[in-house]
Amino acid sequence: MMGSVLNTLTLFIAGVAAISLFIAGIGVMNMVYTSVSERTLEIGIKRSIGARRKDIKREFLVEGIVITVTGGVIGYVLGIIIANIISYFMHMVIIPNLFTASVAIGISIVIGIVSSIIPANKAASANTIDILK
Repeated sequence: MMGSVLNTLTLFIAGVAAISLFIAGIGVMNMVYTSVSERTLEIGIKRSIGARRKDIKREFLVEGIVITVTGGVIGYVLGIIIANIISYFMHMVIIPNLFTASVAIGISIVIGIVSSIIPANKAASANTIDILK
């Protein structure tokens, strides 16, 4: 009976986490799209002085990864702090797990890449002449 309740709770938490990650990915995509639209002239100038499409694409992919990794690290650290505060009052010991931290950062990187691909492609495929008009 208790195992069934724990399994259901675990599935519920996993579902909430998946929805949160999806929404975070959309937020990062929106931020990178905004960055692309604000820096259109900069993209045009870079392309006109010799920057290749893959250079522009890489710039925005890295930007998305930095945003998500920063958020992932901050979230992990805040989670550990909150867990320690709760465990203090419950007289428990929380031991941070390096594997869990690595998985969290890895997931952040994947979300950063996936959510930045479309805006990065848009920035890289922009016509230099149209941008500089």
